[in-house]
Amino acid sequence: MRCRQLKRQQKRVNPGLSRSQISNKKIWTLCSKTRSYGLKKYEEPVPNENPSLEESYRNFRTNLVLSWILTNVVIALAITIQQSGRYCPE
Repeated sequence: MRCRQLKRQQKRVNPGLSRSQISNKKIWTLCSKTRSYGLKKYEEPVPNENPSLEESYRNFRTNLVLSWILTNVVIALAITIQQSGRYCPE
């Protein structure tokens, strides 16, 4: 698509030039660069083998919050079950 735009721009800028006078080599190099960039294989980022200190702090805080929420859910269920009396025999 870029090649077409380049050709159109050259025709607009220099309408008196014939096709043989336009630098085909320049157009072809721009087109090939664009194609090679678009067809380049995706390279996955390399994972960091040694996690940083900040990353380990984040993981610790995340696990702490998750365990706190889970503990609160268990306590809330235990209190609800004891108060309702449906699940505990008297």
